[in-house]
Amino acid sequence: MSIPTAVASTFQTQWAVRMVDTCHIQRQTSTALNPTTGVETPTFSDVYGTSGTPAACLVRPASAADTQAGEQQQELRMYNVYIPYTVINATVGDQVTVTSTNDTMLNGLTFTVRNIPTDTYNHRRLLVCEESINEADIGN
Repeated sequence: MSIPTAVASTFQTQWAVRMVDTCHIQRQTSTALNPTTGVETPTFSDVYGTSGTPAACLVRPASAADTQAGEQQQELRMYNVYIPYTVINATVGDQVTVTSTNDTMLNGLTFTVRNIPTDTYNHRRLLVCEESINEADIGN
């Protein structure tokens, strides 16, 4: 047994204690078309936690940068969302909804998973996320 393997459970426990926030991770499975309005509404399946029972995570800001989108200057906000290392079914494109944190300004935010770095010595799973901007809020 190697030293990293021998102490893995210690680090996993330390990370689990730090996950003081809760979130709900969903994956879009299909869309339903409303024939009257012509609007497509996405349908989702649960990946981690549920809307009624969110699961443990830790939300941390990663970076913010200005970028061009639709010929307008927009702020791109990135966050790191840590979840237990045992959650292996999360994937790029999933949506993370923050349900509770110590910082109430994060509550209710939705992120899109952009990357999930992997590592032999993972003691937690890192989701690199981009804040999802509600199009109705652009320009406000």
